[in-house]
Amino acid sequence: MTEREMRKARRRAETRFDEPGQRLWNPWIPLGILAVAAFGITVLAWGFLQDEDVPSEATLRIDRESDPVSAAPAIERLRVLLASVAPAPAEMVTAPPSRWEAPLVARLVQNNDQALANLRDFLEEPDWHPRSAAWFAADLGSHDAWTSLAVLKQAEAMFQADRHNDAAAFQAALDLAELSARLQDINTWPSYQERALMLHERGCVTLALLLKTTSLPMQPLLELEEEFKACAPSDKALGAALGAAYVFEKKIMLGPMSREPLDTLPSTAQPPQFGRVLFKPNKTMRLFIDEFGRLQDEMTRPPYARTTLSAGDLAASSLTKLPNVQGTRYFADRIAPYLDLPARHGVAQARHSVVSALFIIRRFMNDMKRVPRSWADMGQVYLRKQSPPSDPFTGKPL
Repeated sequence: MTEREMRKARRRAETRFDEPGQRLWNPWIPLGILAVAAFGITVLAWGFLQDEDVPSEATLRIDRESDPVSAAPAIERLRVLLASVAPAPAEMVTAPPSRWEAPLVARLVQNNDQALANLRDFLEEPDWHPRSAAWFAADLGSHDAWTSLAVLKQAEAMFQADRHNDAAAFQAALDLAELSARLQDINTWPSYQERALMLHERGCVTLALLLKTTSLPMQPLLELEEEFKACAPSDKALGAALGAAYVFEKKIMLGPMSREPLDTLPSTAQPPQFGRVLFKPNKTMRLFIDEFGRLQDEMTRPPYARTTLSAGDLAASSLTKLPNVQGTRYFADRIAPYLDLPARHGVAQARHSVVSALFIIRRFMNDMKRVPRSWADMGQVYLRKQSPPSDPFTGKPL
């Protein structure tokens, strides 16, 4: 057989057909499939294993100012206070003060003489230091006694009002507002912000009840009003709290790897989350940065223009869900308590404006012995050269 015939026979062997139009198995085909599959698996694995660079925190307003004091007496006073509070009856916790029975009120106040004395010591403590890292040592904001403490101060106000000690009744209610304002400044454990909102609400409810019937003259009411205004929920405080909440979550997730000062790490900070295939620390921190930045922006908008998202919405819409599924779930669980803070802050500001308006109206009524017809009817004497209290939800006078 000539060389030419051999080449033809070889070509025929390589292109044989068992049936017309059907080529026999080519050994290069499986090799090509394996190569494509290997490339796809490599790309997919790279997507799952590769994390992004450390995200920038430039979009967040973070106040990292700290107090170098290593121990604050106020912390120990607060610990003693919470431990001394006798539990409030369930019917007083759930019902408004206007429906409380006088014997229950008297009993609760009498059983808490020491707690009331401890609260006075705490509020009068001059060595305050709310930015000390010592506040991270224990989460006192999660103590079970907070609600009972708030109910106790409301009961004290009602107790004094029943005995026509209006000045003492107002001071008891204002203690709630002052305590709320103090807790707003503790940017360590997020639980302090929750307690601040609760205390502020109960203080406003109690003041509104007292203002319905008080006969205090104009000057004492004016002094109480000024004290109350100083305890207003502030946008600055909430903005700082949201920035601090991001830093807190960063510490909880990364522990010492967060590169935050070791003496500010919460006692529940977890070991670094690195090494888990479906948990990307940097991608997860990006989720926290974006959401806390959005919440800070929401805070600056009028309440009626704010939007509230659920943790489920955020998890479902995250573009990093597939390669970072565990990180996204972690983010959704941890971010949930913060999502309604701007809305609740707006409600607290509205509630504060209403009580401020009640102070002005009561001063006018006790002085003029009649109900005012309008804000203009009260004039600048009672408004004290200020605009009428405004409704945060509309921007118009109440």
